[in-house]
Amino acid sequence: MEEIHVAPALWELFESVKQISDTWRQDLAVASIISKIFEDNHVTVPIVVGGLVVATYTQGLYKTRDIDLIAVNTDFPYRVMEDQRSLEWATKMMGVMYDHLEWSYCHSQANQRNIIKEFDDVQHSVKRYKDDYEKMMDKVNEQLKTRRKK
Repeated sequence: MEEIHVAPALWELFESVKQISDTWRQDLAVASIISKIFEDNHVTVPIVVGGLVVATYTQGLYKTRDIDLIAVNTDFPYRVMEDQRSLEWATKMMGVMYDHLEWSYCHSQANQRNIIKEFDDVQHSVKRYKDDYEKMMDKVNEQLKTRRKK
């Protein structure tokens, strides 16, 4: 096994991360440093998955204290994602962000890789989560209105 080299500047940066009081920003900083170490050592740069992704989408409102990373040897990670929970979380988060995703770009990439049928299935699932999310948010907003009236 080859030795992993960590640049002294990254060690210093890692030490400075301890000064960050916001745990979400601290975790993002650590994940960034890990990614840079991978890149510097010509190892497949990892992708952040799991709770830290949710924390990022909610700008730190969701709390997690672990950093889940996966490294894939392909430029289209959805083809190799076998962890069902991670896939479910990713699909739900895409549903929440549905209107902000660049679907035309995704379709062109899926066409180039000859996986348009698979991608259409994913988009259909994501759309269902978008609809569920919107219904849930309607209920939450209605409850907030009711509480404010009291």
